[in-house]
Amino acid sequence: MLATDHDGELVNAARALRRTLNSAGMDLNDLAERLAALSATEPEPEPEACLKFGEWLDLEQQDRIAHLRNIEASPLLTTWERQFVIGVQVHLWRDRPLTIKQTTALQNVFAKIRGLA
Repeated sequence: MLATDHDGELVNAARALRRTLNSAGMDLNDLAERLAALSATEPEPEPEACLKFGEWLDLEQQDRIAHLRNIEASPLLTTWERQFVIGVQVHLWRDRPLTIKQTTALQNVFAKIRGLA
C-alpha cells in the first residue's frame, strides 16, 4: 500500500508499518539498516543449512541470533513468520527468555524451513 497514489491509504500504510516496527522494538532507521544489510548478505540458506531446533538451542546467544538472521530471508516464510523471527532476535538481543508459545512457533518455523512441516 506504500506505492498507492491515494493519500489516505499511503498514510495508513505508513502508520501500520511504524506500529509493526514499534511492536518489535524497531523504527524506520532499523528497517533501512536491515534492508541495506540484506543486499550485502550471503545467499539464502538451503533447507539443510537450517539447524535442528535442538542444535540451535545449544548455540551461544550471538550464534542463535546470527542463525535467525540467516533464515529470516527464506522465501518459505510468510510475512508473519519473518516478522516473528525478527522479533525473536530482538528478544535475544535484550536477553529476554522466550515464552512457551514463542518457542513452539519458532520450532514450527525451523521445521518448515527444513522441509519437515
